[in-house]
Amino acid sequence: MEIIAINQLCLNFNQVVDADTKILTHEWYAKGMVNDLELEFSFNELLFKKTETDEIIIDWEAIRAILKNSITNLDSLIKQSENVLRPLYKEVFKSGGKDFDNKLIYFHVLGINISCISKNIYFDNYQFDLIFLLESEIDHLRDTYFTYYSTFRNLGSTLVITGVRREEG
Repeated sequence: MEIIAINQLCLNFNQVVDADTKILTHEWYAKGMVNDLELEFSFNELLFKKTETDEIIIDWEAIRAILKNSITNLDSLIKQSENVLRPLYKEVFKSGGKDFDNKLIYFHVLGINISCISKNIYFDNYQFDLIFLLESEIDHLRDTYFTYYSTFRNLGSTLVITGVRREEG
């Protein structure tokens, strides 16, 4: 267990236990409230595996810095994501988008998954996904079995959206 404090948010990270085998996985997970949203935060500890020794030493300061930057910019990141996820939705469902305009459907952010960390002598590089569900008050407009992702990468001090995807599960 590791506790990370970011502004008023306190995240208690725990290693995930496989439900079937009861063995610890490589995934770490925490929940917290940000801007009235309950969000999930996750990463895989193998991001920190040393190739020469196979040793895993989690850099909690790096995790804290990445989450602080993403949480600080969360509203902007959500807007950028929605601006790209809406056309993806329209392409998949051949919809004109009037459902978004009428607010019958919307993307609900679930959390942040850190997916890549690399360090060099100049600066740290990292990548994370914002995770969304497509929500609706009308059942037939939901995309029940799919999750939407927007991927961000840091370029210096700027977070840049590098892609979106829709995955089953």
